[in-house]
Amino acid sequence: MSWWAWVLLAYSAAFALVVAYLIWYTAVQRVGNSRTSIYSHVVPLVARSVAAAVLGEPITARKMIGAIAILAGVALTRLELGGASDTPSEA
Repeated sequence: MSWWAWVLLAYSAAFALVVAYLIWYTAVQRVGNSRTSIYSHVVPLVARSVAAAVLGEPITARKMIGAIAILAGVALTRLELGGASDTPSEA
């Protein structure tokens, strides 16, 4: 591999992996693993938005329906349904 490929590999490891995992585990620590995992379903929406903005990818009706389904699922998981909690109570 060329030296430029090694530089790009180091950049990818440092920023794409380390920073992403740092953000992820900070979120797990602050809000819990159940709540954090819910938001992993939003990643395709962010990717879709970036692809539309940067690459000019078209947003079709099918993709909008998928986005609405994802957002509805995340909203449903955020509803408080009386008494159930994902954090253990302290006794």
